Amino acid sequence: MNIRKPTRRRPSGFTLVEMTLVIFMALQLSVALMILLNQHLVMFRAANQANFLVQEAPGIGALMNRILNQVDHYYIYTNKSDAINGTNPVNSGGSVVKLSFRTPSGTPEEGIIAYESVSGTNSLGYYARKDNSWPDQSSWVITSRPTQVTFSNSTGILLVQLVGPLGEEITYAGTSQ
Repeated sequence: MNIRKPTRRRPSGFTLVEMTLVIFMALQLSVALMILLNQHLVMFRAANQANFLVQEAPGIGALMNRILNQVDHYYIYTNKSDAINGTNPVNSGGSVVKLSFRTPSGTPEEGIIAYESVSGTNSLGYYARKDNSWPDQSSWVITSRPTQVTFSNSTGILLVQLVGPLGEEITYAGTSQ
């Protein structure tokens, strides 16, 4: 007769030391992933905040350059109603500039670039005069991101200073022909 010795079976499962080690490694991995996620979000916010300077400001500069290169003469005003009426022009510190263009046929055309609050939102808009009347709303919006826009001509050159949403200051310069 063949008698086998009973063998001790190893219990299935993990020991307490093995479980502690796995939980500790999973916790370290979770912390590392949270740190990477946080770093990604910080970099994303920084890139998004610089969006005004990187993407919108060059477009504003190109548009202002294109408009100002076609201007025959301009006047700066503190508000849109003064610009429409042609009263109280200022040399600096204005938020509105009235532009006069000379068309190829020789007839004058006028436009206004005004920084104002419309329905609680600040915007820099362009008003085109049509049929000897000014529209109530801007013909198109140049930008709505700046917190302040100031026009001045204290140096003989039209300076347009924009203050961005994070306090960035950009100054565009242009002259009439």
